[in-house]
Amino acid sequence: MIRLLVLPFLFSTVSGFCNDPFTGKLYNTRCTRLEWEKRYKADPNNNKCVEIEWNPCKESINVDLVLEDCLRKCASNSTCIKDPAEVAIPENSHKYHYYFDKNEGTCYSKKGPYEPSKKGQNHFEKKDECEKTCSPRTT
Repeated sequence: MIRLLVLPFLFSTVSGFCNDPFTGKLYNTRCTRLEWEKRYKADPNNNKCVEIEWNPCKESINVDLVLEDCLRKCASNSTCIKDPAEVAIPENSHKYHYYFDKNEGTCYSKKGPYEPSKKGQNHFEKKDECEKTCSPRTT
């Protein structure tokens, strides 16, 4: 007789996946710190994903290996997942604005002035504003 093990977490809804509480508690005490990896977990309160240290022995399995996957599934309307806003660069401009690179998980400067009309389009006046809004690092 063949038995099939059905894992309900594989068939959970996207919203269930994204709202799964990550407690960080171990459910198997034999796991060691050497097994931990950098992963990403949804933070639905802030419409972004945060970086966590994860191992397969944690309670929550609803984490992503790649930041962009987490953002696409759990924060798809976030400014952070959008392509950087295009702005006109005046001749001899020495001004910069910032955008979030979803592949690198960090904020970068881009030549061209900040345009308030492009707010909400992955376009930030200051780097710290970009990091606060999009950075997966919590510290």
